[in-house]
Amino acid sequence: MINPPTHSTDPLDWEFLVLDNTELTPEQVEQAVQISQTVHAPMKQWPVYLQALALIGFQEWLAERAPDLDVTDTHCSILQPQYANLIEAVCNLQVGAFSLCLMTIGSVTDALVSFPRAVMDVPQFAPHLYVLMQVLEEEMQVQVYGYLRSDQVAELQRSHALQASSNWTYTLPVSWFNPDETELLLDLRCLEPQALPRLTASPALLPIAEVQKKLTNLLPQLQSPQCSLSQLLTWEEGATILTFPELADWLYRVQSGAAVGRSASLAPKAEQTQPLINVGLWFHDRLDTIAQELAWVLMPAFAQASALRSMEEELENRGIRIPPEARGAYQDVQLGNASLRIHVITWVISLTTATQGWTLLIILGAQPNTRLPIGTRLLLRDETQPLVEQVLQEDAPNSYLYAQVGGTWNERFWVTIELMDTVAMTLPPFTFNDGNDVVME
Repeated sequence: MINPPTHSTDPLDWEFLVLDNTELTPEQVEQAVQISQTVHAPMKQWPVYLQALALIGFQEWLAERAPDLDVTDTHCSILQPQYANLIEAVCNLQVGAFSLCLMTIGSVTDALVSFPRAVMDVPQFAPHLYVLMQVLEEEMQVQVYGYLRSDQVAELQRSHALQASSNWTYTLPVSWFNPDETELLLDLRCLEPQALPRLTASPALLPIAEVQKKLTNLLPQLQSPQCSLSQLLTWEEGATILTFPELADWLYRVQSGAAVGRSASLAPKAEQTQPLINVGLWFHDRLDTIAQELAWVLMPAFAQASALRSMEEELENRGIRIPPEARGAYQDVQLGNASLRIHVITWVISLTTATQGWTLLIILGAQPNTRLPIGTRLLLRDETQPLVEQVLQEDAPNSYLYAQVGGTWNERFWVTIELMDTVAMTLPPFTFNDGNDVVME
């Protein structure tokens, strides 16, 4: 068990740990102002401004102390207005092989810090490292105030039974953060990402159509400058919006006045910030970064995959024939008390006489010497709607579930697994790119 860090809880003691602050230039402050103005709700602009200062200051701090570390902010939530509008944190900042989440604190006298629920409960935004930044906007300074690793946060969440509040936040003592910036740099340089596994389990999601209907009915409230989503929606509805980019994008357009009227449509976004698993690389005997981080195991050519031969006959009886050229991978996960094994198989298909696409076959079973719990649900969906849903019944002849879909090259698919007691997880979306470049976030 990981106990809370034993750092002093007296904020005045923390002040003596300060080595120096990072100075910001007027140009950097103006850059933060411009980022804040991409969010149109006045009540959101100030926290976005502080988060932008935190991001710019952290990048400056890192450039001064560890110029050898690669930093990528391309997919930062703060630079994606539809997510800056929803999450009061800087998510998906990439430093080397690690994903970081930056949160702000205004004063050294603050004893508590609020964690947006999204950065602890939604896989797309959960990082390897949580970094607390003090922002002194009047002095044009920022400081790395402390950090927590993902494994520490997960253990503290369990051991202290942390409960989210009605406004979709968790509250943690500032004293739990490690204030030693040297140790943060050491972790960034020396740890392997596998040592800090990112969240894979997520809340049970709702059908997109259901959330879409509710959002449409709430248009007047959503367009109000004082709109608070946590007062209008349940957390499950909020998590669904965060998980599906087209919902987050539509909500941003509504609140910015770009989409109005009850008939405003939900159009998918072309670019998405969430990480993807590229199954096309499997044909080159490669796993992308996300699949490696989540401990996926690449299987040999399907004809040699003896672990699945027992299922092949049953699948063929149901009209699913897996060709010899198919490729696959599997992942072992622990969901609640269930030890699951997820097989994913893919191959190229003909959509018409002139065009090709790809197919995705999901086989959900149990790890050796265990059984898949009765009532387990497997849901496969695309960017707009559920496509296949399977539930393990008590009288089922097999102890596994499967689902198959086919699509064009630019389509992507989400897999959600839910146990009967509503414990659930959603995998990063699967996509197919058979080129030499890894499909990244």
